[in-house]
Amino acid sequence: MKLIPYAYRYPYMPVEARAAVLPERNVCSIEPADETSDYLYSGNGTHRIDISGLPFADELVVTEEHLYEPQWAKTPEVPDLRPYIADIRKAVIEGRPEDGDKLLDKAQIEAGHDKYMNFDRDILYPMGSLRLHKAYWLTFKRPEEDVRDYIRWVDLLSGRVVTHWENDRGVFENEYIAACDGNLVASRFTAPEGGLDMDIDLRLPGGLNFFGRIQLDKSKYTLEKTPELFRLCFGYNPEYGKKGYVAVIRFVPKGGTVEVTDMGVKVRGADSLVVLSKAVRIEENFEFGCDLPIAEEFMKLSPDFDAYVKSNFDTLGRKMQLSRIRLGRESDYYLSGEELLRLCHNERELYPALMDKLYDMGRFYQIIDTGDIPPMWGQHNINTNLQVCAGNNTGLFDEMDVYFKYYETKFDDFRVNAQRLFGARGLLASVHCDYNSGLFYHFSRTYPHYCWTGCLGWIYNEFWGYYLVTGDLDFLRERVVPALKEMALFFEDYACDRDSRGKVIFYPSFSPEDPTPNPGYETVTCKSINPSRINAVMDIAICREILENLITACNTLGIEQDMIPHWEKQLADLPDYVLDSEGGLKEWAWEEIEENFNHRHVSHHYDLWPGRAVTPESEPEVAEAIRISNRKRGQQDDSAHGIIHRAFSAIRLKDIEELEQNMTQLIDHGFVRRNFSTAHFPYRGQFPDLQGAMPALLLEMCVFSMPGVIEFLPAMPEEFPKGELEGIWLYTWAKLHRMAWNEQGVTAAITSNRDQELTFRIRRNVKSLTINGKAHPMTGDHVLYTAKAGEEMQIEIQY
Repeated sequence: MKLIPYAYRYPYMPVEARAAVLPERNVCSIEPADETSDYLYSGNGTHRIDISGLPFADELVVTEEHLYEPQWAKTPEVPDLRPYIADIRKAVIEGRPEDGDKLLDKAQIEAGHDKYMNFDRDILYPMGSLRLHKAYWLTFKRPEEDVRDYIRWVDLLSGRVVTHWENDRGVFENEYIAACDGNLVASRFTAPEGGLDMDIDLRLPGGLNFFGRIQLDKSKYTLEKTPELFRLCFGYNPEYGKKGYVAVIRFVPKGGTVEVTDMGVKVRGADSLVVLSKAVRIEENFEFGCDLPIAEEFMKLSPDFDAYVKSNFDTLGRKMQLSRIRLGRESDYYLSGEELLRLCHNERELYPALMDKLYDMGRFYQIIDTGDIPPMWGQHNINTNLQVCAGNNTGLFDEMDVYFKYYETKFDDFRVNAQRLFGARGLLASVHCDYNSGLFYHFSRTYPHYCWTGCLGWIYNEFWGYYLVTGDLDFLRERVVPALKEMALFFEDYACDRDSRGKVIFYPSFSPEDPTPNPGYETVTCKSINPSRINAVMDIAICREILENLITACNTLGIEQDMIPHWEKQLADLPDYVLDSEGGLKEWAWEEIEENFNHRHVSHHYDLWPGRAVTPESEPEVAEAIRISNRKRGQQDDSAHGIIHRAFSAIRLKDIEELEQNMTQLIDHGFVRRNFSTAHFPYRGQFPDLQGAMPALLLEMCVFSMPGVIEFLPAMPEEFPKGELEGIWLYTWAKLHRMAWNEQGVTAAITSNRDQELTFRIRRNVKSLTINGKAHPMTGDHVLYTAKAGEEMQIEIQY
């Protein structure tokens, strides 16, 4: 048999030559992108740039974080469920959920939401929130000629993206950066002296979007063009207010000429060209002509591309250098995404150097996608939580503060949600927050997100994580305790009825998204397809975490002592969990509800991850029930976040076999793209739930921490017999400066930021464990040590 090898579009640069052009911490590719999901990307928080890497038609896509298309003049009101909630609960508990659905629909129609209710194949989809759109596209066309030594890359310490190729005339490069200094996008194009000929085409948003919906309907714009500057004024549908955005694009050639064309400009005979651009959202009082003062200021900015690169090293680079993992060989750092994926598919499924790249790219993503608002891809549930779950551990505190403030600014809306939906006090977060609204107006019978009551509690797991890594008592007092009190108040009013055992009932209750409302419900394995149910274990676990953290915080701060018995009683009244026939933890703490095992989420593992209430030591029976549940779960639709959650569960359970099964699926079966972005579904598009989660997955294999406990190598696959980890803030008021391991043992340097009793654990046959040169005898698999505030502990473990 004869096999025809794959033909790359251009001869690419050999590996041995790449060290001369590539920075060490890079992501590179040996072929241009065929689709937008494989574009290389970068950003500065406000602007995101995506670049195709085509030598003769390179495309730059610019997005600005505030560019959401308005869908209405005013955010829809929250439907008033108070007249119906008692009857909805009665219908659910009596096994008539369809009757509860009818009441839900009635309340939404009475609120004027019928125009947002779209029945498609008998499935009701909720109206989405405001829609992000691109600011503009620029295509840079050069005359086609021979190409050799093609390569494209992004420098992860500066955010500079480069398309590079060579031929007999010399070296050609297209460079792009989203500059932190000046908050702009800078591009530079070079060719042999006097040899830069380029046509630049501008494209604006509009028409049909990815989902086939009309985008930016009834919008209008003006575009003023000169050879030096383009000025765009883009006004949204005036029915929704005086809103729009401005974009300015500046052309600065070195030599040659620039002429305006119908589509953009043409450059001839230049040595090089710098293009500066930016987009600015106008939220109020937009009018055509408002671009003039923006353009005037923009013309004052320096066109020095190298200065913007240097400045980014001082911001992006500093943050990237806070934390790092090294599992692979240094010589592999110059391998492309295509080459590393090939090695995963034919040599080692969890190829070490690929893990290093994904660790960096996860942190890079959170930094470059956090500006005034945090990463916003997906609903505010497991999607966005996964995207930020490595932030506290890897020192991205500025980015986490943006995440925190995003929700804190919406508390007034969350109080409205609680009151109008359940007649409750306290806070109920929307799963679909807009960047300027937290009102809950988008749910339905098939997506009853209004009764996923644990959303804000999961978010506050990260607030609590920040306290655990920093020990910041002011943060605990001023920003954690007040919110936890209001969440506890909501659950007190929401979970007010009792079952035959005297336990409170969580209903109507939703375990996102079970059963998943897909067309025909083909993947549902239980008889009932109605998702409005009783006692979702995740919400019970989150409520327990809220109450326990609240009590712990108040005792730590010496406040609210008169309320602690009340919260302790609330804790004691929470429902007990239920096991299935094999001893696995059920998703519903209600014996009559049948399990849907072929469901992508394992939300009922919350106590294990992201919570810390269950470990094999603290709750061995619950841990074993979760282990069984984790191993039984089906794939449903192969969405990444469910597999990620199962991988986190396996790590916390020290279930290496299950961890490797889930990790190899994520790495090898279509969730990692050749630009090291990630996908939600195999080989389909780009979505950052796995992107943001990878650093946390990898570091938790290396070190587990919770108050008073640090465990080394808790779940390390055999594929990584040696490695190094740097810059990890531990969930026990301590920092791991560095850690290294090999077949002989482990070394680590850790500083505690408070006096505390620490348990150092390692599940290996240990010959010796020393701390600061002094041997400490093991008690089983651990050592107890009294750490002092500010003490750096040098730990050496020999097998």
